[in-house]
Amino acid sequence: MDVSEGDVRITKTGASVGGTAKDDGTLNPKGYWITGTTTKYNVIVEKGVRTEITLSDVSITCDKTKMDCINVSHAYVTMTLRRNNTLLCKSGNEKDGYKGDEGNAITKDGVDGELILQCEKADEKGHRCDSSCGSLTASGQDDQYHAGAIGNSLRGTQKDGECGLANLIIKGGNIVAKGGYHSPGIGGACLTSYKFTHDSVYGDNSAISFANQKVSNLSITGGNIKAEGNYGCAGLGGGIWVNIDGLSITGGRVEAIGGSYGPGIGAVCTSSLDNIVISGGDTLVIAKGDESSNAPGIGSTDYPGFTIPTKFGRFVSSPQEGYQGYVQDRDSMDSYTFMEGTPFKSDTQIHVGKFYTVAYFGPFRDENTVESKTNEQIGANHIISKTGGNGFTKEQLKQLTKVAAKDKTGNDLEDDQISFFDEKQIQDLNEAKRAGKIGDYPLTFETSNGTKVTANVCLRDDGTDAAGMDPEDPDPTIGANNFEKDTGGDAFTEEELKIYGELKGKDKDGTTISLDGFSIDKK
Repeated sequence: MDVSEGDVRITKTGASVGGTAKDDGTLNPKGYWITGTTTKYNVIVEKGVRTEITLSDVSITCDKTKMDCINVSHAYVTMTLRRNNTLLCKSGNEKDGYKGDEGNAITKDGVDGELILQCEKADEKGHRCDSSCGSLTASGQDDQYHAGAIGNSLRGTQKDGECGLANLIIKGGNIVAKGGYHSPGIGGACLTSYKFTHDSVYGDNSAISFANQKVSNLSITGGNIKAEGNYGCAGLGGGIWVNIDGLSITGGRVEAIGGSYGPGIGAVCTSSLDNIVISGGDTLVIAKGDESSNAPGIGSTDYPGFTIPTKFGRFVSSPQEGYQGYVQDRDSMDSYTFMEGTPFKSDTQIHVGKFYTVAYFGPFRDENTVESKTNEQIGANHIISKTGGNGFTKEQLKQLTKVAAKDKTGNDLEDDQISFFDEKQIQDLNEAKRAGKIGDYPLTFETSNGTKVTANVCLRDDGTDAAGMDPEDPDPTIGANNFEKDTGGDAFTEEELKIYGELKGKDKDGTTISLDGFSIDKK
């Protein structure tokens, strides 16, 4: 369907372009392919419709005659991006205030329905978006108040059933979203939660009865996403008086930039931020607030003339199994500190305050060092091995510990930039192994700047001989010691047997297995 030929309308009984039906009176189960360039027409999917849309080299510019380039309010739409697509909304106003004709590049009003934005390969396992994936640039006219990018519209905030934003899911694609004046890049329009916020401070006397919704289930699971807010708005989250309960980033590269007085991720003059979660393994989040007004990378800000106490709920970074999390609180690209507790391996509350926050994940390591003076990072895993037999080579020790380091800018250090701190540790370890001794033997690595980390090589009476494995194709390892205890008394519990035998094990990826992950032969 070519939008340059007329308005595209998708209803429960099919689709039309400029009033001319494009099917036999029923929805096409394979969805609809849209192309074309227009400054006159737009695309609307009507309430209750479930359909798929592919945008392929679409360019739509809308003004107040159409208000939205694409409107999917109250519908269930999967929108696939192919090639390069541009949406520009000029449906705003020269002055601030609600007039009822404000629009967006993509509008999804109300808390029902669902919009999924994705690239063609979003459902392929392991896919990471690159320049070959489909793109979307969604913008509000920069000098127009409340000409929005992607989210709910200001005009909907004062209409029953139209206020609020929920179930907006981005699964991939190269997406750039920038709001017009007083609009976020991706998220809730100003006033969405005005009644909540106003009444929490001034009592139950808000003049706007329908502005009582929030942003919920705003989710990014992949892609390269850049969301930029304009004056008084966050890049990702919301504008002024927008509560958020459910914003998650679980994959992809996300850059969120706040406008003046706006955080990168969050909202302005909000009374509540809850269930904001950055998680996964292959996830990078860069959040920049407004430095001139001390707006944080992630969080909430006040607005000139208004100070609203914000209630912060669950606000966490959560590594997936086998990964650990890092959060940087930056003054600039080269000047930053790591949030206390970095790196972490479980849900960790985000505590940052500077205008530039970076959150990401790396493979889990048993031991880690984050050097506060140089901001270098180095980590290594313990090795578990049966004692006896041949000793370890230096190459094996590096590969089995999976020692890795990053410089202050987050770039990986090359292998030759990581060395053994004390060669005698290797000598003592190999002498003990060849002699069949047991125990935990330290192994210290250091970078060229002297940042050190110490792992242990745990030699056990029985188990897997790690020195005999191919370190480039490792197997799971297990080790335990023989032990003696006085007879008599109560029988051993499984937990006691594991502890007395100094049981340890790792999976094939080198991740330590907890004692609960082992069972003992009942015989």
